Amino acid sequence: MQVRGSAFKSILGYAEKKYGVERVKNFFIDNPCFCVIKDFIELDWYDLKLFLDYSEKVDKYFGFGDASMLFEAGEFAAKQAFESSHRLFKDMSIQSALTNAESVFLSYFSAAVVEIKYLKDNKASIYIRNLPVSPYLAKNICGWIKYAVKAIKAKEAFITENAPKTCLCFTLEWINYA
Repeated sequence: MQVRGSAFKSILGYAEKKYGVERVKNFFIDNPCFCVIKDFIELDWYDLKLFLDYSEKVDKYFGFGDASMLFEAGEFAAKQAFESSHRLFKDMSIQSALTNAESVFLSYFSAAVVEIKYLKDNKASIYIRNLPVSPYLAKNICGWIKYAVKAIKAKEAFITENAPKTCLCFTLEWINYA
């Protein structure tokens, strides 16, 4: 399984913005095995295991090791995406965006399979299969979804991370704009 370089770069960009370039330089000094990430190209594919190790180490270095920093990094990544490559999604309804969810995930994770089950009109479960059940990956994706829903035609959207069993699972509830 592979992940786009943009996923690595967005976590790095968030850390630089929040903690400063100097602290990020210190991270790479303390963790030289991740120095290669600085040279990653956003559109190229890289090993998912390296991404998971990197995410965990970044979260422990800059955060509290509870993946909350990665949630914020996910929001940051979505904000960047919706200002550039995903700006076409901004005027979609949530239902239309959810229809395109798998293609969005495949643009970041090579093996992702997304299943959407509507529980009622404005509530859906999102199942992301073929990715490791990792709290670091889940928090990053959860943050991404939270910002994405804000960027689309919804207000008061709530995303809940469900206890993973065999896949990453989220419940999304929203109120459409009138």
